[in-house]
Amino acid sequence: MGLIDDVEVLKKTDIFDRDGVLQRKGMMAQMRAQMQSMEGTIKQLQRDNEQLHDESRQKAIEVERAQADRNLAAKQLQLQAEYDKRMLDLENAIDELRLTQKEVKMEAKIDKAKKASKSPSK
Repeated sequence: MGLIDDVEVLKKTDIFDRDGVLQRKGMMAQMRAQMQSMEGTIKQLQRDNEQLHDESRQKAIEVERAQADRNLAAKQLQLQAEYDKRMLDLENAIDELRLTQKEVKMEAKIDKAKKASKSPSK
């Protein structure tokens, strides 16, 4: 039975607190409507919460990726610095070898010249 029918039945029935019953029925109907509205709000809030949770997870993944990219870039810079230092060390070693080679050749010429000046001329 709908509310109007219930009201008509109560009006025609001999009940002690008819007005109180009608008032409580009205309050119950309002409460039911409020509960349905609240249930809708709760469902919407749950959907919003799930969406925010998904977005939060996505942002966390993006932060992890960015951190990994920064770590990779830092490692690449470190490796490049090590490579540059080794190349400089190699270049210095090559320069020292060339210098030593020139010194050895010069010493050999000097020794040859000394031997030539000591040996009797023919």
